[in-house]
Amino acid sequence: MKRIAILITLAIVTLVPTAVYAQQFEITPFIGYRFGDDFRDYYTGTRFDLKDSESYGFTFDYSIDFDTQFEFLWGHQETNINVTGVGTPTGRFPLDVDYFHIGGIQLFDTGDTRPFMVGTLGATHINPEENGYSSDTRFSFGLGGGVKFFPTDHIGVRLDGRVYATYVGGSGGVFCGPYGCTYGYAGNTFWQVEFTAGIIFGGGK
Repeated sequence: MKRIAILITLAIVTLVPTAVYAQQFEITPFIGYRFGDDFRDYYTGTRFDLKDSESYGFTFDYSIDFDTQFEFLWGHQETNINVTGVGTPTGRFPLDVDYFHIGGIQLFDTGDTRPFMVGTLGATHINPEENGYSSDTRFSFGLGGGVKFFPTDHIGVRLDGRVYATYVGGSGGVFCGPYGCTYGYAGNTFWQVEFTAGIIFGGGK
């Protein structure tokens, strides 16, 4: 799977350089490191602990104007998860975590070096490779920032840091008494932090 994804990304970069320059968009294959969080199943109390590991993927950025870009991101992590609890399969087994996000970038003009902030929304696909568990897709969002360096018009370097938050469960209800009603909620969010570095193909200057 990892080799196929890398080959597809390289093929896109190789086959469409003319379109990249003409359409003012950037394709950035990246590698990085993702720090995992732990979370609990709200109903069973089962605890899931993810191991920190390498990640890879790509971003596609389209320039709306000089300071604003639309972004699509796919990021993939192959890691291990440790499951502890009662009444569920426990132990340590492989797990894949994929982010599929769209959003926007705000760029700051400092010449060939361009700091930026980014915000995205989308889905997190979690795929455990273990009998007794099935894959799941949940809503998530990401916030971060970084910097782009452009030593040439169409080739650059991108350094990026992000925080991802994935909603993995919760429960709510309305509680009424003699003095009115209140709303109560208990939820669980899975957090990850990722740092990446990539080569930008396109530039758009």
